[in-house]
Amino acid sequence: MMRKRILFFLGVFVVLAGSIVAVIGYDVLFESNFKGEPIEFFVHPNSELQDIVAALDSGLVDADSFEKWAELKGLPEKLKPGRYVFTEGMTNREMVNRLVAGIQTPTKLQFHHVIDFADLAGELARDLQADSVAFYLALNSDEIWGEHKVKAEYRLAYIVPNTYEVYWTTSPTDVVNRLITERDKFWNNTRVEKAKNLGLTPEEVATLASIVQSETYMTDEMSKVAGLYLNRLDKSIKLQADPTVKYAYEKANPDQPKVRRVLYGMLELDSPYNTYKYSGLPPGPLSIPEITAIEAVLNPEKHDYIFMCADPDRPGYHAFAKTVRQHARNAQRYQHSQWGN
Repeated sequence: MMRKRILFFLGVFVVLAGSIVAVIGYDVLFESNFKGEPIEFFVHPNSELQDIVAALDSGLVDADSFEKWAELKGLPEKLKPGRYVFTEGMTNREMVNRLVAGIQTPTKLQFHHVIDFADLAGELARDLQADSVAFYLALNSDEIWGEHKVKAEYRLAYIVPNTYEVYWTTSPTDVVNRLITERDKFWNNTRVEKAKNLGLTPEEVATLASIVQSETYMTDEMSKVAGLYLNRLDKSIKLQADPTVKYAYEKANPDQPKVRRVLYGMLELDSPYNTYKYSGLPPGPLSIPEITAIEAVLNPEKHDYIFMCADPDRPGYHAFAKTVRQHARNAQRYQHSQWGN
């Protein structure tokens, strides 16, 4: 009896499917109805079928047949928000099924050279559905960070600028959790071991990397700068890094203009981030460190330098010194150059 019922319903399905093909036409369902360059478009919660047709206008061979099949499949009521990319050779059936099932095309999420969570929130909102306020709240959520047991001062260390694939509709909470998880993948056994050999934790490496990238944007100099600061740490010499003073002053004076040049009066600012006043590393990163800066710290150049100042002969680079006397000469040379005035 059960076998007969299955055969009966299977027969009904085949008849109905055949009827649909007969009414709509085989070509409407299974022949290519898209040509030309790929088209990227976004379906919002309030999108209508006509919005989709308009977005696909330059690629659809027969817009009427696409609309006909879309309506039979329940669009626009069944439209799923998302980012979609349709390509040459796709049929009406393939395109409509993707829209109904919400089969999105992943978005490549890229961000680099972001300073803090306000910057990062803007970058995420540029590529994803949620707005910058929603991302900023998620990035600063004590609940999210508490689940990962991350201290507040180390949060910037847990974001690794890279390229990630996510869906356009991914929630801010899920994006932040994904970034934190990816950071754990980045810190593989090799990198953790390198950090250990330097006497640093991954968080401390990220902190030093943020100082290095604030001191120089020349990637070929980063490992030398990293080596210098590691030398000072090994010798228990204060880092005396200007970017830490700048960060401390701006943190203490959020309503003041950004610091363009560190002044002598700022060096006495009582802040754990002020490495002119306090020894060792600051409590956490000054900014979100780039991978290049992290790698520079993990693979520092070996040398005996403990001083540096801007090099007047090579804008953007530094002149390094092993002694106070050498450093004084370098500093005087810079001050007497066109750049030091």
